[in-house]
Order: sequence, then structure tokens, then C-alpha cells
Amino acid sequence: IRYVKSGLRHPRHQLHNGSRDDSFLSTISESTRSSDSTSTEEKQSRDSKITVLDGSQIEVFSESPERDPRAQYDVLKDFRALLSKYGAEASEQMAQVLRQNGFDKPLETQRRAVPLVMSAFTDEQKRFITIQGAPQCGKTSALVLGILGEAGPELPGLRAVVLSTCATGEFKKYFDMCAGAGPLRLECFEGVQRRVCFEGLAPDPDSAIAGVDPLEDLQRLSTALATGAPAMVFGHPTRVLPLLREAPSWGVGLGNVQVLALDDAEETIRVGLMDEVCEVCTILRHFSRHRLRHIILSQFLSHEAKSMIRCLRNSLLRQQNLFGIRAHRTQARAKSVNHYYAVAPRTRWPAMLAALHHALSLPSGIIFDDASPEARAQARTALRAHGVTASVWNALQEQGSGARAAARDGANAAPRGPSFHLMPSDLVVLRVDLPQVRCVLHFEVPRRELSVYGLRLLCLEQTEPKKGGGRKAGGTSARPLSVLFVEGEGGV
Repeated sequence: IRYVKSGLRHPRHQLHNGSRDDSFLSTISESTRSSDSTSTEEKQSRDSKITVLDGSQIEVFSESPERDPRAQYDVLKDFRALLSKYGAEASEQMAQVLRQNGFDKPLETQRRAVPLVMSAFTDEQKRFITIQGAPQCGKTSALVLGILGEAGPELPGLRAVVLSTCATGEFKKYFDMCAGAGPLRLECFEGVQRRVCFEGLAPDPDSAIAGVDPLEDLQRLSTALATGAPAMVFGHPTRVLPLLREAPSWGVGLGNVQVLALDDAEETIRVGLMDEVCEVCTILRHFSRHRLRHIILSQFLSHEAKSMIRCLRNSLLRQQNLFGIRAHRTQARAKSVNHYYAVAPRTRWPAMLAALHHALSLPSGIIFDDASPEARAQARTALRAHGVTASVWNALQEQGSGARAAARDGANAAPRGPSFHLMPSDLVVLRVDLPQVRCVLHFEVPRRELSVYGLRLLCLEQTEPKKGGGRKAGGTSARPLSVLFVEGEGGV
């Protein structure tokens, strides 16, 4: 078992005075290293950069780019190719509908962007695509057409989430234009357009959802997905986020979501909604069974916006930040925690935990285990066999007050000492208010989602550091504990 010193590894991660404790914007301002958007590191992670004839720019990034830089991406030469997998009749119908609405042939941006959007559903390596272009160049329509052309009935339920601050109905207009051409359904949760604004008054993001009933939104989405047809959600970040937080507890599956798109990223950054975007991303990455692909649409990005998008991309693709893309709250909590890790085969973790518990008198805590329910049940049985009181929480069914009830039940069932509760990370990802404990144990951290480690720490009690340190009578440190169990040191 080894001790890991908590704290920040570089002074640039420190917050400046006045920064928000839990702000993605603060993270960006601290982490911008260079104004050069074509740094060597970025070039190495970028598969391709395409400059379209109309001036638009398209960049494609992946976790481990192996693409031959001389290779060419597909080009959409004719709208008939959009629905080619559904047969000649569907292809001709799509082309005819688009022709009736003024699209005789693909625009330059559409020619390049539509095949890339379609490939996001089939190629897990294309993890992050940015499309910058002037207004009316065809970015939004390319996104709609690409999703329509590829998201078929092979996977049921929610397939894509598109976030946008736009309330003009442009996205829905393009979708309705081709309604019926494919099996995909659209559910819109747009923001309310504020008709009156005052110069010098900062925009209020919450005004976009004034008068909106979240329960009604949830019921509508649940009903729409009950048929099993493929579907897509389009909406304002402040309206979609509470919808996704509650979706798992309503039985709305997020496991087949493959694409998260952000339309008009520059405006989203300007009104301060990147925190909400990042939280939506965290939820989808956690619950989806697929590697989430990200598509960013915008007018030509300012220097500040480029820095934010670059930081977002690096956090998602390289997982450079253990504490996630909304880092400062979890970093602050981590500094007040003693971190340890243990390396052993999974079958030995219960015995090792029992030995630690008996030797150090560990306080009651939560054991996070994102393996299967069967694996959690086996861990509970093994812990009880070693004399450790343990229970399993069915997290999504015990969301909110139910989680507290489970904690009380566990305490009542074991009044003679500390107890541990095994649960997946679902509730911390959904930001549910969990009971505060002094000990968090991690039975591994998902390799594709390392930032869950930081979110789990939010269950720990916040304690004021005492001068002189010292230890409690029971033998454990006065600081909260975090113990990570892994099967190999490569996971630490």
C-alpha cells in the first residue's frame, strides 16, 4: 500500500483571486499554455485539417492518430448518397425533398462535413471534430443531414445529443424538412428566447428555461423513447442537463448515445454555459456503452474560445486532468484528503480492505465499484466473511432521499460499528446529494473515465485542518481517507 501526496503539481493550476471555485472558465484561464493553436502536441493528435473552398475549417482529432496524412476523407457529391443504405427509393426521396427546399447540390461545407458527421457513428477513432465557418455556410444543416443519414434502427433509443443556445428553430427546420426519410426521431428542448435585453446587463442563462417544467420534459422524453425507435435530443444546455440527470432513474437508457454535438460553441462560451456542457458530457460518457464522439460547430473562434475548446479536447481525449473538466472543486477537496493505493488481484481486495479496517479502525465509508452488480454482490459476501459489515446500494432506484434511507437502514442493521456500502459511480456523476462520509474506497477506476475519481471524493466530509495535525485515538488520520485498489500499477 502506498501513500500518494495530495496537492497540485504545478503553480499554473492555482486559482487566481476572484475565480469561481467550480468553473470550467477558471480551468481554461489557468491552463492555456500558448497562443499557437498549431503546437507540436496538437499536430501530433490531429488526424487532419481541412480548409474548405468557402473558407470554412474542419479539424479531426483522435486519441491515437494513425491515419495516413496523405489519405483523403469522403466527399458528399450528391444528396442521394445520404440514405444509400436504405435503398434507391429512399435516396431519391431525400434528394427530391432537399431539392424542393432549395438544396440542389451540397454546399462546399456540406460536401466535407456530412461524411465526417456520418463517420462519427461508425469510427470510434474520430473522437473530436471541430467545424468553423461563416454564417449560412451549411454547418448546422450538415450536422442534421449527417446524423439523419447514419443513425439507423440498428441501435434503439437515444443516439445523439445536440446542445445549442439558439432558439430560432433552425435545427428543427432542417430536420422537419427531411422528416420521414429515415427512422430517427427528434425531441426538442430549446430555450426560451428573451425578447427584451438591456445594454450592460450580463446575460442570465436561467432565463432560457423560464416557465419550463422539467417533469413534463422528462415525461415527454420517456414516452418518445418507449417505442424503441432511434432518437436524438436537441436543446439548450440548461434545459437538457436536468433532463439527463433524472433520465436514468426514470429508466431512460443512455447506453446507446454515440455523439454529443455543440452547435454555436462561440455563443455558448460567451454566455458562460460551458460548465453545463461539460457536465452533460460527463453524464453521457459515464452511461454510454460506446466511446462518445464530440462534434463542435461554431463561427470562427476567438483566441479565448480556441483555448477553451483545446482544453476541453485534451481533457476528453487524453484525460490529462484526473479531476475532470470541471476541476477546481474536486481539486480543492483532494488537497484535504490522504490518498493511498493498493496493488493486488481483484479477488484479494476484500481481504486487504478487511485487514486495513481491523488494523486502522477505518470509519464508515462508501466503496465505489463500477463492475457488474454480481461483482458487487460477491465483494459484499467476501467482506462479510472477513468480519466487515457491508451492504449494496441499488443506486438508481435509491436516488436522492432513497440513498439516505439506505444509509439509515445500513446503520440500523449494524449498530455495533463502522459499515461500508458498495455502489457504482452513477449517483456522483448525476450530482445526487449523497451522505457525507470520512472514508472512500475505490475498487478500480474506469480507464476510459479517470475523472470519476475526483467526483467520488465529493462524498467525503469537509474538515477544517487543525494545527499540528495529529491522529485520532482510533489510529486513523484526522483527514478523510481515499484508498484506490488496482490490479496493476499502470492504473495508478
